[in-house]
Amino acid sequence: MVKRKAAIQGSERDSSPKVRKKKRREREKKTIVSPISSKNFIQPVISRFDSHYDHWSMLMENLLRSKKFWQVVADGVVTPSDDVTLTKTQQKEYEVMKLKDLKAKNYLFQAIDHSILETILCKDTSKDIWD
Repeated sequence: MVKRKAAIQGSERDSSPKVRKKKRREREKKTIVSPISSKNFIQPVISRFDSHYDHWSMLMENLLRSKKFWQVVADGVVTPSDDVTLTKTQQKEYEVMKLKDLKAKNYLFQAIDHSILETILCKDTSKDIWD
């Protein structure tokens, strides 16, 4: 082991500074961990609609429920009328629901084929898309 280490160090000593620097960068690249490959990160698999609506809708509903977005898909987001003044708490809750709706729409857009997507782009909410 000591001889092998000495041999490696000896071969690096024999090479030019540029070659040693390049070899060091290559070793560093191998040790860098990407945040995407982290054990804590799991990219959800979004099923594409493949003309089997019952199966696809079950998978999508399950995904949206697991992300806690199903409520906005099923019930929709109630938009307050212009003459109603919301409290700060109500305004914050409304903004949270709108964000959840946007995220649910994002999942639905990813799961729908381009040809079908064109027919639903005019829909404003995830509930409109789902219905």
